[in-house]
Amino acid sequence: MPTDVRSIVERGSEMWVATTGGIYVLDAATGAVKRHLTPDNSPITDHSVRTLAFDFVGNLWVGTFSYGLFELSPDGQLLGRWTKDNGVNNDIRHLLTDRHGHVWAATSSGLARFSRDGLDKIYGIEQGMASASIHALAEDSQGNVWFSTNRGIGSVSCETDSVTFHTFAEGISPSEFLDRSVATDTDGTIYFGSSTGVFYFHPRYLSSNLSAPGPRFTNMKVVGDLTNADSEIPLYGRKSVTLQPDQNTFSVSFDNTDYALAGKVHYAYRLLGLDDNWRLAEGDNELTFRNLPHGKYTLELRSRLNNASWGPVLADLAIKVTPPFYLSIWAKLIYVLLIAAGICFIAQSFKKRLQLQNSYELERQKLVFFTNITHELRTPLTLIVGPLEDMKHDTEMPEKYRDKLDLIHQSALKLLDLINEILEFRKIETQNRQLCVRYGDLSKVIRNTGLKYQELNKNPQTKLEVKIGEGDWHLYFDREAVTSIIDNLLSNAIKYTPSGRITLSLQRVLDSKPAEIAISVSDTGYGIDPKQLPHVFERYYQGRGEHQAPGTGIGLALAKSLAELHQGRITVESEVGKGSVFTLYLLADNSYPDALHVDDNQTDQPLSQAEEPERDADGRKPVLLIVEDNPDIIHYITLSFASHFDILTAANGRQGLEKAYASIPDIIVSDVMMPEMDGIEMCRALKSDVRTSHIPIILLTAKNTLSDKEEGYRAGADSYLTKPFSSSLLHSRINNLLEVRRNMAAQMVESVSLTTAQESAQDIDNKKKMASESINQIDADFLNHLTQIIKKNIGSEKLNIDLIASEMCMSPSSLYRKMRALTGISTTEYIRRVRMRHAEELLLQRQYSVSEIAFMLGFSAPSYFRQCFKEEFGCTPTEFIKRTE
Repeated sequence: MPTDVRSIVERGSEMWVATTGGIYVLDAATGAVKRHLTPDNSPITDHSVRTLAFDFVGNLWVGTFSYGLFELSPDGQLLGRWTKDNGVNNDIRHLLTDRHGHVWAATSSGLARFSRDGLDKIYGIEQGMASASIHALAEDSQGNVWFSTNRGIGSVSCETDSVTFHTFAEGISPSEFLDRSVATDTDGTIYFGSSTGVFYFHPRYLSSNLSAPGPRFTNMKVVGDLTNADSEIPLYGRKSVTLQPDQNTFSVSFDNTDYALAGKVHYAYRLLGLDDNWRLAEGDNELTFRNLPHGKYTLELRSRLNNASWGPVLADLAIKVTPPFYLSIWAKLIYVLLIAAGICFIAQSFKKRLQLQNSYELERQKLVFFTNITHELRTPLTLIVGPLEDMKHDTEMPEKYRDKLDLIHQSALKLLDLINEILEFRKIETQNRQLCVRYGDLSKVIRNTGLKYQELNKNPQTKLEVKIGEGDWHLYFDREAVTSIIDNLLSNAIKYTPSGRITLSLQRVLDSKPAEIAISVSDTGYGIDPKQLPHVFERYYQGRGEHQAPGTGIGLALAKSLAELHQGRITVESEVGKGSVFTLYLLADNSYPDALHVDDNQTDQPLSQAEEPERDADGRKPVLLIVEDNPDIIHYITLSFASHFDILTAANGRQGLEKAYASIPDIIVSDVMMPEMDGIEMCRALKSDVRTSHIPIILLTAKNTLSDKEEGYRAGADSYLTKPFSSSLLHSRINNLLEVRRNMAAQMVESVSLTTAQESAQDIDNKKKMASESINQIDADFLNHLTQIIKKNIGSEKLNIDLIASEMCMSPSSLYRKMRALTGISTTEYIRRVRMRHAEELLLQRQYSVSEIAFMLGFSAPSYFRQCFKEEFGCTPTEFIKRTE
C-alpha cells in the first residue's frame, strides 16, 4: 500500500483508506488489506483519491484530485458522477455527511451540498463567502456546517441556510488552512489545521446576532478625460445625482457611522438597472463603475458585522446618466418625424407607382382585348370578303348578279370599317346564326372528328377511341353545328383528362319518343363538383376547382346554344375523381322544315376541279400546310386549294411545327394568333431548323400595323397577308413564292452543273454567288456542308444517301424532301452532278485516263461513268477532251 495516505474513514470493523494508488480496505483489528479499488476494477477513473465518506444508506462517496466526485453503491456500482460539466468543480478536497443525511463536498470553487436526489445547492461568493476555496468541513452540535477557506472560517446555518463568515480581522490566524485538516472534540470545539498551527473555537462563542451600523454614501468622484480634470460631488444628505453623457465613469465612496468598528464591517452592493445581484464590496470602501450606459439606476448598500446576517438595505442613491443629444427625447421626436415623413413620401411614391402600374396594366389589358376581338371579328369577315371576291372573279357568274355582288362586297368592306370603330366602345356578346341542314351520314362526321382528335392528341397517357353503333346513320343535321359541339366537348375532355380514356360514341336511344340519336363524349378525368354542375352551361361561368383550366367560359354555353338551335338537348353527368359524360341528343326523324337546306344531290360529292394541279417531276402535288385555329378558315382555304395541293392542317403553332417536321411541306400558310404557340414563334422555329428553313411561310393575321408586320418578317416570314383576304390574292402569293423557289432550285443546280466546258472560272463563281444570295444562310450552310461531305467521300463506292443522311444527322426521307424542295432534284442526282463536275476538272487537267478518273470518283465500271458523263454533258469523256483541246 502506498505511503501517501490522504484520508481514512472507519466503517464497522473496516478502515477505508484513500491514497494516491486507489482505495484500500483494511481490517481494523489486523491491518490486513481486504480489498483494493482502482480504475481497473471499479468505476473510479483516478488512482489519486483525496477523500472518502459514507452516507446514511451505505453508499460510498469518493472525491478525487481532478476527476470530480463519484457515488458508488455498496456493491460497487456507479450511482452518480459530478464534474465541472454538471456544476461541481473537479478538485474535491473534503467530504462530510451531516446528521440530516446531506453529503457536503469542499472544492476549490465553492461548497456543494447533495441530497438523496443529487446535487442540491452550491455555496460561493454570491452566497456571502469571502473566499470560495474550501479546505476542510466540520459539523457542530446544532447541525451547522463549518468550513475553512483561504480568507477565514465560515458556516452554513441549518435553519436559515445563510452563510456566516469570519475573517482574519477577527483574530483568526492569517495563515493558509490545510485540506481535510479538521477535528471536533467531545465538548463541541472545532479544530482547523493551518500551515502555522491549529486554530480552534467553540461555535457558541462566535456571535452571529450583532447588527452592523448603517452605511452612508460620502462622495462621488467623476473621472475626467484628457482635457478635463476629475471632479468630486459630495453625497452627504443627497438621495440622487444626475450625470452628463461624458460622466459615465465614476467611483462612489461610503463608510459607517461607528468608527470603532472600522475593519470589522462587511458591505454588499447592487446597482439596480444594471445588475440585480448582490456583490461583496472590496477595497477601501469605494465602488467604481466604468462606461455606464445612459439611463436610470439605483445604487443600494447593506452591511453586516463579521459573521452576522446581512441586514436590510440601509443606503440607496438614485443615479441618472443623461443620454447624448442624438439619443434624447427631442432627437427621437425628430427621428420619428423624419421617419414618418419618409414613410409618407414612400407611400405616396408607391401609390403613384401603383396607379401608373394599374393604368399601364389596364391599357395592356385593353390592348390584349382589342387585339383578340379584332382577330375574332376579322376571321369571319375573311369568310365573307374572300368568297365574295372569288365570286366576283368567276367568269361564269351571270352579269345580272355582278352589280349585286359589288354591292355586297362594298357593304362587307363598310362593315369592316364599322367594326374597327365600335371596337373602342363595346363588345359583341352574341351573333345570329341559322340552322343549315343537309341529309348525310352522321357517322362519317363523328368518325372523322374523332380521328382528327386522335391525331391531335399528343398525350400518350390519354387514349381516345371512337365507337359507332350498327345501323343506318343518314339523317338531317347541321354539320358545322354538330362538329362545333363535338369539338368543344372533346377539347374539354382532353383538357381535363391528363391520363385515362376518352370515348366518342354514336348510338340510338332505345324506347325514346320521338326517336333520338345520342352522341356522347365520356372521359375518366377529374370530374365536376356537384355544386358546379347546374352552372357549367352558363355563359362566362368558370369553376373554382383546383384543376380548373384557364378559358373564356363560353365553350359549353355555345354548345348548349347550338344544341337548342338544332332542336336537340345536351346533358352532363359527372362524379369527382371518376370523370364526366356529356351527351348530345338529336332527333333522328326531324327534317327541320324551318331551317336552310343544302341540296341532297351535292351531299358528299367531290369538289369540281377547275384545272389540273401543278405537279412535280415525280408526279406528286405540292404539299400545303395550313396552320389555323379557326376551322372555318381552314375549310375555306382547303376548298380553294384542294385541286392544286395536298392539304395538311394544324390547329395551332405547336401542331403546325410537328407536322412541318414530319412532312416537310412545300409551303405553309399560318395564322399569327393561336393557342399554345403563335405563328411568329412557329415561323421563327421553322426558319432556324435546317430541315425546314427552306419552306416559304405566309402569315395571316388581323394585326395590320407596321410593327406587327416587321415582327413577322424578322421571324423569317416570306409573305404577310392581313385579314380579311381573298383566295385569289392568296393564290397569287403562293404561286409567286413557289415560282421563286423553283428558280432558286434551278440556280442551285446550275451552280453545281457545268453545262459547257467554255465557262470561265469567273462565270462559275458568279453562279455560285447568285445561288448563295438567293437562299438564307442556313440553307447555304446546309448545301455547303452537303457538298463537302460528297467531296470528302467522292472516291468511295459507299457514297449514297444513307451515308450523307448519317453525316448530316437527318433521316434519309427528311434529307430527300429537303433536297427536292431546295434544289428540285434528289440527293442521288445531286451526288452524281458533283461527281461529274469533279470529273470535268480532272479531265481538263489531262493527268489521268478516263478509267482512272472513273475509279477515282467511285464508279465500279468505266462504262457506267461514260454513260453518266454523257447524260450530264451531252458527250463522252473522250469527246469532251477533244473539244477542249
